Amino acid sequence: MAASKRTATKAARATAGRQRAIQAAAEDHDERKAPGKDGTQPSTRRTGKSKGGQPPQHQHKPGSEQLLDPRPQFLAPTYAGSGKLAGMTPLNPADQPAERMRDFGKSSAMGRPAQPEELAPAYVFLAAPCCASYISGAVLPVMGGPTS
Repeated sequence: MAASKRTATKAARATAGRQRAIQAAAEDHDERKAPGKDGTQPSTRRTGKSKGGQPPQHQHKPGSEQLLDPRPQFLAPTYAGSGKLAGMTPLNPADQPAERMRDFGKSSAMGRPAQPEELAPAYVFLAAPCCASYISGAVLPVMGGPTS
């Protein structure tokens, strides 16, 4: 029994050695093929040699995007904005003087501003896939009563 186990272990090691040689040859081939050198898309399956664990997980951009010059800047790290909203804060009744907020919400059907706990169920309903997954193109009026 021990002799057959040693034979199986030798065969397994030999098979693993052949597979490592095949993988090394494939990785060398991938390294020699420069991205976009011959105008074709490079292989995205494996890039770089594996040093135990997973290989680097970089994939090249699809299509002709990698050929664009200048390259697209995603998330616009250098965008500064127009400055129109600089120094402005959103309307928060708690931050406003009482005399300015005296009439806040009076034009609604209930004659008062809505409370967060009155609006939250509508948001939860629309966000829940079990409840609103079949709803499309509908307007859910949360306006404090009928309006005309």
